[in-house]
Amino acid sequence: MKFQKPLRLNECDIKILNLLRTKPQELFSIHENLSSYSDQEISLNLSWLEKKFFIKKSIFHHPAGGSSINYQLDALGREYLSNIK
Repeated sequence: MKFQKPLRLNECDIKILNLLRTKPQELFSIHENLSSYSDQEISLNLSWLEKKFFIKKSIFHHPAGGSSINYQLDALGREYLSNIK
């Protein structure tokens, strides 16, 4: 069995997970709620969290044109938040 070191979340990661705790959020809303971080930092953290299965992304294409990107907790994100009170 290969040893796997535990994942360490930074402050921005934890704030993103807490934003998604109760309901999915649009990408715009996440950036708006975390204005103390740069857009680049938020985007990098979202990508990392998605790659590690903490969150998942949904893209909705509107019939009239345009699209919206939503994020919600994935299995590991729900497990992580259930272990911290």
